[in-house]
Amino acid sequence: FRKLLTRGPYYGYPGTDGTYTSNFLAYLFQEHILLGLFYANPIHPFSRRERVIYFFNATAWMFLLSAALSSTPIPWYLSAFLVAVLSIPYEVMLRALVECSCCVYNKKVEAVGETLGMCIMLIFCVVSILWITLAVVILEEFQSGPTVFLETWIVSLLESYFLLVLCYALKVAVLQHRTKRWFKNYVKKYFPNHKFTNFGEIAECIHPTWAQCDKDKKIAAAWQRIFAPAWKDSEPGCWKAGIL
Repeated sequence: FRKLLTRGPYYGYPGTDGTYTSNFLAYLFQEHILLGLFYANPIHPFSRRERVIYFFNATAWMFLLSAALSSTPIPWYLSAFLVAVLSIPYEVMLRALVECSCCVYNKKVEAVGETLGMCIMLIFCVVSILWITLAVVILEEFQSGPTVFLETWIVSLLESYFLLVLCYALKVAVLQHRTKRWFKNYVKKYFPNHKFTNFGEIAECIHPTWAQCDKDKKIAAAWQRIFAPAWKDSEPGCWKAGIL
């Protein structure tokens, strides 16, 4: 399930019903730079702490761009749009560096990736302060009005959040079918007599003692929370090693 989260839950996230709308919303709440701060899955490899650093740095970068463009003759509404567009490649690069999603597939490598990600986070904390400092210097140097700057920055933030929603909608539309096919084959292999549409339904079929047996208490506790379990209706013996 954690590997699914790193690839992006295009299909099969707990609570979804197999439709495009439900899977798109699930993906949006996991991946969006703002919504993910509050609604991301507790065992997502991209942790809450990493998301806060990611959000702060991306916002500081847009703060710098807004200061730079508000000091030009470009109208503020066009400047805001340019800032929103230019921020997306930066956010994609930043997310890839901080998350190190390729490290999740091996526990030893993941530990190294977590350490590397922590170092990168510290670096970007310093870089965030640098972006803000440069923005203040630009505003002081060119003496652009605070109203123009604030309009550019705030509108660019809102536009970037909206552009991300559009990008995610297109991404899920394109990639959902491949993930759905993988999920259906997965269910067919381990649960040939069931028609599951998400991992939450699979979890309800798994014997609850697995959570107590898991050595990682954090993951065991998260297991109890994220899958909306219905243990009283579970089928003993349904668990097969390696399913999740």
